[in-house]
Amino acid sequence: MNMFKQKNIGQHWGIVANVAAQLSILVAMLNLLLLVATAYNTTLRVWFERYSIPLNFLTFMGLIALLLFIAAVLIYKFALPSYFSAINDQVYKHDNPIRSDIAQIQKTLDDNLKEIGKRLQKLEEKGQ
Repeated sequence: MNMFKQKNIGQHWGIVANVAAQLSILVAMLNLLLLVATAYNTTLRVWFERYSIPLNFLTFMGLIALLLFIAAVLIYKFALPSYFSAINDQVYKHDNPIRSDIAQIQKTLDDNLKEIGKRLQKLEEKGQ
C-alpha cells in the first residue's frame, strides 16, 4: 500500500479551495495594509523620530510597495515557471479530458497515415 498515492475526491473540494485561495489574496492585501499602518503608527514612527530619520507614512508605504514590486518581479521571473510546470503535471495526470482527446486524435492520425501509405503504395505500383 502506497500511503503517498494521490486520491481524486472530485471537483467540489477543488472549487472551494480555489475560491478560498483567490479570496485570501484580497484578505492578505487588506491585512498587510492594516498591519503596516499599525506598525508605523505604534512603533516605527517613534523609532524614526528618535533616530532623526525623516520618513513619513506615505514614503514608508512607498518603500513597502517598492519592496513588494521587487518581490513580485522575482516571483514572476523565477517562481511562476516552476509553479505552472508543477500544476501542468498535476492537471495532466488527474482526469484531464484533453488526454483522451489527444489519444483519439492520435489514433485518427495513425489510421489516416496507414490509409495514405496504402494509397501511396498502390499509386507507386501503378506507376512502375
